[in-house]
Amino acid sequence: MIKVVSYEIRQWHELDEATRIKAVNKHRDINVDRYDYANEIIKDFEAELQSKGFIGAKISYSGFWSQGDGLCFDCDSIDTAKFLPSRMKGYAEYITLDIRKNGHANYYSHRKTRYIDSEYEISDSRWVSKARGIATKEAKANCQVVYLDACREYYRLLEKDYDYLTSDEAVIDTIKANEYYFDSDGNIDNN
Repeated sequence: MIKVVSYEIRQWHELDEATRIKAVNKHRDINVDRYDYANEIIKDFEAELQSKGFIGAKISYSGFWSQGDGLCFDCDSIDTAKFLPSRMKGYAEYITLDIRKNGHANYYSHRKTRYIDSEYEISDSRWVSKARGIATKEAKANCQVVYLDACREYYRLLEKDYDYLTSDEAVIDTIKANEYYFDSDGNIDNN
């Protein structure tokens, strides 16, 4: 025997206030339920990192509600000269800076899961080697500051974007733009 089940579905403007609240809460992640929702922002950050001296940067992040959440990045190489004061730029070709992972990097993606490592080419001259060592410390310290600041800034911007995309306003805008239909429990039903 065939049974016919019927129920009413309504668009946003036809819902009562209680069903609207249910719909917004049930679909809070509608704008962020894809892993790639932040890809364009990440690409912009990676381009900006390139201009700061981090060549081929690749960002990793997790967020925005758990211990260990944050943002970090790795890169193919670092333009050492960008992190040296002008009086020391001549030493850049003898210094290598790298981003290294620490022991927490397998579990977390925050700025403290990476650190800046450095090495420099030793010279036959003790004075030249000493000067390169001083320049290396300066470049490493400057690079570490830029790295940590960039991680903190980009994470805050991602978090701000996430907070907006999961806000009532953004969820409602998406629902209206897609002309979804809802059942009385606030579930999307576009059959």
